[in-house]
Amino acid sequence: MRTYQSFILVLLLLLFFSCDKGYEKSWFGGVTFNENKVDVQDWWSFEILQNDYARDVKTGYYRGNIIDGSDGKTFEYVWGSFAKDKNYVYSSNTYKPFVIIEYVPTTRTNTITILDEDPSSFVVLDNEFAKGNNHVYTMFDVLESADASTFESLGNGFAKDNKTVFFGSKILKADPATFQHIRGFYSSDQSSVFYEDSLVRGVDIQSFEVLDNDEYAKDKHHIYKKYDTIDHKGVDLPTFQMFEHSFYALDKNNVFYKAYFKNFSVMKGVDMATFKERAFYAKDKNNYYIHGDIIKEGNPDYDETVEYLSRE
Repeated sequence: MRTYQSFILVLLLLLFFSCDKGYEKSWFGGVTFNENKVDVQDWWSFEILQNDYARDVKTGYYRGNIIDGSDGKTFEYVWGSFAKDKNYVYSSNTYKPFVIIEYVPTTRTNTITILDEDPSSFVVLDNEFAKGNNHVYTMFDVLESADASTFESLGNGFAKDNKTVFFGSKILKADPATFQHIRGFYSSDQSSVFYEDSLVRGVDIQSFEVLDNDEYAKDKHHIYKKYDTIDHKGVDLPTFQMFEHSFYALDKNNVFYKAYFKNFSVMKGVDMATFKERAFYAKDKNNYYIHGDIIKEGNPDYDETVEYLSRE
C-alpha cells in the first residue's frame, strides 16, 4: 500500500535526519557538518542548500565533502537526491534506507554519483519523476526500464512510456495506449482498473467511477474501497455518493456512516435536506452527530462537535 509505505519512509527519513545536525556556519567556527570541520573554499559565499548539499562560488558540497569538478557558481539543488551545475547532474544514495541502488554507468566522487545526463535537459516532472535525455528517475533511483523520449508522468505516481505503464518504480500490466490516471490512486486502461499498483478485480469498466472520497469507487454492481469490494446491502448504487474527506455517504433514500472495518450503517431520522458533514462530525436541523451517532448537549464531545462544524 503506497500510503503506508510513504508513511514509513517519512518516519525513517525523520529518524535519519534527527541524528544529523547538518551544516553550521559561524564567524568564529567556520563551517561544520555534523560538528566536523568543512574545508570551505570561500566562507563569504558559502550557502546551505537542501538534502545535505551546499555551495560557494568555487565548488559544490555534499555532507561536508567537496564535490570534485563541480562548478560552485552554477551548482544548485534540484529535487530528491539530485543536484546539478552547468557541467553535470549529481545524485546521492543516502536517502533511500536499506536499499542498494543500481545506477547507470558513472564516475564516482566522494559519496556522489555523476549521472550520464546533460544538465540542460534534466527536468523535474512532478513530485514523483524527473528525466534527462537518457534516463528517467524516481526521487532516489533510476527507472531503468523507462524510455525517456516517450515517458510522461500522469500524476499521483502513475506514468507511462510507449511500451510500459508505471506506478512509482513498479510496472503495471496495463496497455500504455489506453492507460489513464482517473483520480486519487485509481487508474485504468481499456479493460482493467488499478488502485496504486493493485488490480481491482471484477470491475465493470463502463460504469466504474471514483467517488468524491478518493479511496472509494463504484460501478453498477459493487462499491470499492481501494482494491476491495465492500458490502453494500441496503444501498441504492445508482445514486450512492461518498462525501469528500469524511466517513459519511448518502443515496436517494438514506445517509450512511462508514466506520473503520465495518459496513455502511444507515443513520435513522436524518433530515437529508439540511445534512452537513466534516470528517467524523455531522449535523442536520435537528441534531449533531459524531461517528454517525446523535450527540446531545451535556455529552463531553458535544461542544467539540459544534465548534468543529462551525468552522468555514
